[in-house]
Amino acid sequence: MMLLRWHALLSLWLCANAETIVLYRESGDGVTLRCSLAECSSSIEGFSGMYLYKKFIVLEEVLYHSSKPGSPTVVTPREPFKNRTQVDGTLQDQNITIGNLTVHDSGFYSCVFISFPEGKVKCNTYMLAVKGVPCDKDTTSISGSAVKAERPSLVLPVAVTCAVTTLVILACLLLKRLVKKWMRDCRRVRNPPEPNDYVYEVMTKEIVYSLPAPQQQHHRTVPSL
Repeated sequence: MMLLRWHALLSLWLCANAETIVLYRESGDGVTLRCSLAECSSSIEGFSGMYLYKKFIVLEEVLYHSSKPGSPTVVTPREPFKNRTQVDGTLQDQNITIGNLTVHDSGFYSCVFISFPEGKVKCNTYMLAVKGVPCDKDTTSISGSAVKAERPSLVLPVAVTCAVTTLVILACLLLKRLVKKWMRDCRRVRNPPEPNDYVYEVMTKEIVYSLPAPQQQHHRTVPSL
């Protein structure tokens, strides 16, 4: 499971641009991400909010920070970041702190400023790698209050994938042996072995030469009277 997670992070890193900031943390630590309009690749006018996104396997929202004229600033963290996320600063330049990190927080983070109805610009990008042991249920808190976040387990999909891969490898090995045997049989049918007359002749001569010579009979001469 950890190999799949780190493989996905590596893929995200390869897809990231040179401006991506790489951060490493241990489980239980906190991390602060800066989202600032001053670091945007392009300007945006009339912006009214900022999304912090996280991408690991799928894209998900971390929080939404909105600010409208005449209205108070509203920061809305999403699950499972509630009760462990703090925002300091203004909408134009803010620091977002996420506490009590787990391996499930590893991923690719980006700050996206928006202006209605369609304008948006990405300003900061981070790759966060959290070292630790994954759990199906994490209890997280940032200021004494705790929240439990359900996590989908990847044990069953990984086990099924390993089993299917093993069966495919065994089937390929068996098929390879059957193909080799079939090719040998085909060669035997097409090119039957020729009788070796020379060997037969040599064996016949050896048998003839090995027969014992007949014994000569000795005749006694009878003297004449």
